[in-house]
Amino acid sequence: MRETSLRRGFSASLSRPHALCGTTVALAALLASAAPASAGAVGEATAAPVPAPTAQPVCPGRDLDMSWDTSGAAKEGRPSGQQETAVVRVTNQGNRPCVLTGHPEVTLRAAGRDTESLRADGRAEAPLTLGPGRAASFEVVFLSETAEPAQAITPVRMSVRLPGTGAEATLPWRWGPVTRQEAATHPGNHVGPLTAVTSTAHPTGHRPASPRPVGCGQGWHGLQVVAVSRHGADACPTATAVTAALGRALDAGRDLPVTVRAAGTAWKCAEREGDPNPHLECVNTRGRSERALLVS
Repeated sequence: MRETSLRRGFSASLSRPHALCGTTVALAALLASAAPASAGAVGEATAAPVPAPTAQPVCPGRDLDMSWDTSGAAKEGRPSGQQETAVVRVTNQGNRPCVLTGHPEVTLRAAGRDTESLRADGRAEAPLTLGPGRAASFEVVFLSETAEPAQAITPVRMSVRLPGTGAEATLPWRWGPVTRQEAATHPGNHVGPLTAVTSTAHPTGHRPASPRPVGCGQGWHGLQVVAVSRHGADACPTATAVTAALGRALDAGRDLPVTVRAAGTAWKCAEREGDPNPHLECVNTRGRSERALLVS
């Protein structure tokens, strides 16, 4: 499809960039980062994230045990090509209450010196008091790689350091290759804060926001870029880069469907039917639930 055919086939009557159907010309580009998936149930509620009493010390590393919890959605030995969640359980094995807080430092390590560090996911941190024998947990969210080994790391272990405690642990990695994301604006690999173990499906009380449209200004051939993302206006640079890559491919004579690379990953672009007009859609092959649009 060429830009001239787009202009014939699409209405120019869009008055608001956030309209995603009807009279829009849409170029959908899934944005690489997804909000972290919540872990499943990990046990009975034993502690609430409350302000730590000043008399209670930070948990000493020697009293903390870390292990994989079975509540994560990731399946051992079954890479999925999708974003997955694993959960680490932290247990106070000491004989008195103590306090934890913050996002753990997590690094995936391959057999050699190859590593992938996971960023904190930005959720709020709250002091968490653990009694003797009580547990906390945190989520490890990662993009499982199955299609392009060249852009993946194949970890054999994961190293963890808990903030302020001196606690360190090395856990075996069970889920195969992981897509590299250290250079991504919104990485699909990230780590959540320490939270109380609860019996609910969402132990942190956090639910990912739904993707929503946001206008990002003009792009290829003067068309309006609209991101559909959980990250609001922060998603605009990625959406603009993807639409520009598609524009270059079309200007070079490539036919739809076409795969382009932008924001460190591959995006599959095709023409879709709309009401009343058709549109173009680019889908991030690493996070199929997020999109962005180009509108005339």
